Amino acid sequence: MEVFYSYISLMSTAELDILRKELSQWINTISDSSLLQTLNAIKSSSNQSADWWEEISSAERMKIDLGMNDLNDDKTISSKDFWRQLG
Repeated sequence: MEVFYSYISLMSTAELDILRKELSQWINTISDSSLLQTLNAIKSSSNQSADWWEEISSAERMKIDLGMNDLNDDKTISSKDFWRQLG
């Protein structure tokens, strides 16, 4: 997917305008409601803030910080050890 984004960022303004027009024409021909819903979800997610950290609660941030502290203090175990302990 990263290669695709790199390609898009290298496109000229004229190429982007052509792509927009082609996509718009294609979308107007779609009758599959599932595909239209998927495209709408993509559109909605692209309008949201790029920084998810700002979107989570302070309690969630605190839990992440505690987990990062555990990681930095070597207070973690491997997934394999975790599941073995559950028995």
